[in-house]
Amino acid sequence: MNRKITRSDINLSEAWKITRSRGKSELKRKLMERLGRNCSFTAKELLLCLLKDSDKWVRYDAADLVGYYRGSDVVRGLMERLNDSNELVRINALESLGYIKARKAAKRISLMMKDSKYIIRGYAGSVLGELAVRKYMKLIRIRYVEEGNEWVRLMFLRGLQKLGENVSIWDYVRFWFSTNYHVRCMLVNTMADLAKGANKQIVLDFFRYGLSVEKSRSVSSTIRTCISEIRHRSNSC
Repeated sequence: MNRKITRSDINLSEAWKITRSRGKSELKRKLMERLGRNCSFTAKELLLCLLKDSDKWVRYDAADLVGYYRGSDVVRGLMERLNDSNELVRINALESLGYIKARKAAKRISLMMKDSKYIIRGYAGSVLGELAVRKYMKLIRIRYVEEGNEWVRLMFLRGLQKLGENVSIWDYVRFWFSTNYHVRCMLVNTMADLAKGANKQIVLDFFRYGLSVEKSRSVSSTIRTCISEIRHRSNSC
């Protein structure tokens, strides 16, 4: 049941109208940050409107924040943004659909694994895994074999694992030899998620080796951050 609309909600609505009339994108983004912390029906309605804003950065933020809400209207709004002219907006829409487990979007997302933009193909395969619709496992396997981009193949592998495919940590390690540092960065983040149980020490040893040979500052920084996070998780248990 939706809670009673408060004075705070009314103020947010009025502020939203003002920012639209003035056309100031920065004010809209600041308003959206407030909306993201205000879990009300009104806030969801406003975010759904902002999904259609003329400013791509407003749509970008809205596609992210609206993922904290549920409902068929949210799914419809996010699916519309899968056709957005800006690929970053499309990525946020994909990730939000995965976060809310919008299985109704699975067929549409599966088609995006053949998108002309490699980054869209990769996120589509990974998010399809999050939706946990196992009938798409075979399709991701096929796309994995056909795909020529290493980063996309790594994302497809993540999707397969999320769907329950028996993916070994060693299946990931081979991506370490990629000459593309973006692939290695994604690999590090992926392996950090796998650093549990018997895999934990394997991952930490691999990271230490990586620090000794890695030349990219971005990858080295990602490794250090992941090592800290793994140790923090262990201390919290």
